[in-house]
Amino acid sequence: MITTGLTLHTYPLSRLLLISSTLAITYAFSIFNHITNPTIFLFNTLISSLITTQNHHTNTHLAFSLYIRILTHDTLKPNSYTFPSLFKACGSHPWLNHGRALHTHVLKFLEPTYDDFVQASLLNFYAKCGKVGVSRPNEVTLVALIGACADLGMLSQGAWAHVYVLKNNLRLNRFVGTALIDMYSKCGCLALAYQLFDQLPQRDTLCYNAMIGGFAIHGNGHQAVELFKKMRLEGLIPDEVTLVVAMFGCSHVGLVEEGCEIFDSMREVYGIEPKLEHYGCLVDLLGRAGTAQGG
Repeated sequence: MITTGLTLHTYPLSRLLLISSTLAITYAFSIFNHITNPTIFLFNTLISSLITTQNHHTNTHLAFSLYIRILTHDTLKPNSYTFPSLFKACGSHPWLNHGRALHTHVLKFLEPTYDDFVQASLLNFYAKCGKVGVSRPNEVTLVALIGACADLGMLSQGAWAHVYVLKNNLRLNRFVGTALIDMYSKCGCLALAYQLFDQLPQRDTLCYNAMIGGFAIHGNGHQAVELFKKMRLEGLIPDEVTLVVAMFGCSHVGLVEEGCEIFDSMREVYGIEPKLEHYGCLVDLLGRAGTAQGG
């Protein structure tokens, strides 16, 4: 690998780290320490392999030493693949307090709608700590719980979490609100989602993304476009996700001109470079329009 230059590429290096960590951790670290500017992917690979091997206590120390190197790096920051392994390592003494501190880092470095693996690792961690159903959950815990309900289509459990928020006078802030909007939308309860959206005292881009996306995936393109316009009137700046869900809504109801205008505005108005998802929406939009005209 050294003589052929494969050690300059992330993927073969990641495979080498995985294999070497099963043989000798010191050897894996020796390889890692000779990598110039390792990517977050390589950090995550070694952290994960440390947690899945034996000698739990020592390896957890090493995993957190790698995590500290990420935090002190000039350009790197943890992502959604960094945290699940670390939460798994924190499920027993003396690492429980580290897990609670790590939860604050999830909120700092990830968007509130972080993925299923992070949500599941959070729930597993608090379950191991004996905190589920024993102590009173706060807004942060509820965001993770509601997000899991949304992804699994568990409407009754998500609605229970909503009722819990109201009964216990917890803050229905934009993070909890966005999670509930996303949950109701994914479960097909658009009227409840929009009622909640309309009642939120503060709405940011993420709130709008959840509601616009809810309208779009259920074929209510006109409502999605109207909400997109309302968002801009309120002075909020759309991001990449906003533009994808808005174009998706246009595609489903044949709003070709509006969808093309949104696509054109990406570079011209918002300075956002279109990605594969945006081009995919544009192709779908034009394809549906062509089919309609042909019919």
